[in-house]
Amino acid sequence: YMIFLYPPGTTEFDSVPSSPLTDAFNDVMIEELNGRYDLSFDYPIDKLEEINYEFKDFSIITADSPRYDRQPFFITEIEKKDDHIHVEAKHVFFLLDIFNMNEIECTGNVTYALSVAMRAIIDKDKFPLNLMSGMDTRVHLKTDEKTSLMDTLCKGQDSLLAQCRGELVRTG
Repeated sequence: YMIFLYPPGTTEFDSVPSSPLTDAFNDVMIEELNGRYDLSFDYPIDKLEEINYEFKDFSIITADSPRYDRQPFFITEIEKKDDHIHVEAKHVFFLLDIFNMNEIECTGNVTYALSVAMRAIIDKDKFPLNLMSGMDTRVHLKTDEKTSLMDTLCKGQDSLLAQCRGELVRTG
């Protein structure tokens, strides 16, 4: 995979210069259906001065994915070894775990329920997310302030994904 490093908080990948991590090795991408989507790799310590940005928690990296072209990830762990650093990252979709829902209840098709959930908590200007569904399945969505957006969308039997028996597709 070709991997690129961006500064923390990057949301527009075409307008911000990246640092290609051509010396990365031992890169592994794991994607599970409706589950984890992780990237890990090692990078030589003696090559760190050649890249534009530092490796930091929550720095954004992109990597070419076999299924969906280039995908964004955020760094969750950096471990220094003798001659390299080991980097662990999760797909940016998993940042939805930090957003807690307001108390809402609605019944309607999946697209309507998704739009209600998104409008309830996410500032579209700050977090430009698009969630779509081609299904006309009717669902009942009920949340409280302790429910994360991730739980609402795809975790557990009451999630929108479980109610629709759908497949989560993350496309950058």
